[in-house]
Amino acid sequence: MSDAETIKLTMAGKLSYEDDISVGQAAQIIAFLHSAPGATAPAGSPARIGQVIDLGSPERRRVTSSPRDALETSGAKTNPEKIVAFALYVEQQGDKDTFTVEDIKPLFRQARESTPQNLSRDLDAAIRLNWIAPATEKGEFYVKDVVANVLDSGFGSVRSGRGGAGKTKSLPTRRARRTSIATPEAFNGIEVSPTIDGYINYHKVKAKTDKYLWAVNAAKLWGVQALSNAEIVWLTDKLGAGISTGDIGGNYRSNFKQGYVNKNAEGKTRMTPAGTDHVLSLGGGSGE
Repeated sequence: MSDAETIKLTMAGKLSYEDDISVGQAAQIIAFLHSAPGATAPAGSPARIGQVIDLGSPERRRVTSSPRDALETSGAKTNPEKIVAFALYVEQQGDKDTFTVEDIKPLFRQARESTPQNLSRDLDAAIRLNWIAPATEKGEFYVKDVVANVLDSGFGSVRSGRGGAGKTKSLPTRRARRTSIATPEAFNGIEVSPTIDGYINYHKVKAKTDKYLWAVNAAKLWGVQALSNAEIVWLTDKLGAGISTGDIGGNYRSNFKQGYVNKNAEGKTRMTPAGTDHVLSLGGGSGE
């Protein structure tokens, strides 16, 4: 068996985790588990354990027992907050990191809450607050990292200090930020361009998850086979429509679930053939 082959890793406890990983990653995990308490991965090793098991977001420790429990532990008051709490509850119940409106709707009744008359409007409000974003699949959404831990810490930390318990802070739509980091060494000498023959122009890609995928695929075409999160942030910014650090985890999870990307032994993101096929299916022909 070679490192290119994968094996299934299953970890169980208060939270469970399951993923397909390489033989090299498995060997590092086993070595780490058998090391002395407090030990870290050896200097110079190809990856640290935190990179091997990349969940793409802050650890979510609190496991809720019911939709009502999700509301009470998060302290959700407004409908957008309740949608986020229910979405995290849905995530805990299954094996996916996305949800649909139909997943959320019955949870209001189960939690003995009045179902909103216009749930789509409240979902849009959560999107404008940068708490939720559309996933790759049409009609599916994911919870962004900024509110990923509200089942642990509650919504108090994300509310406006002046708005009262039932008010939430209204945030403007996040604009792409110009990164101040230097050009990554891997891109020295590479002319980064939003147009590639045979592929859709980067600026014409609508979904942020697809922009993420376009950038990783473009890097592969330019000879950079795998990217760190910081390199993806730099590259998308260089392309002219940046994906912020806070959104990288959600974009990775969404594309990973579709089989479009995975991690190498160094914990960097790389394309799969299915991912390349998906980018090609977005449209092409001289970058149009």
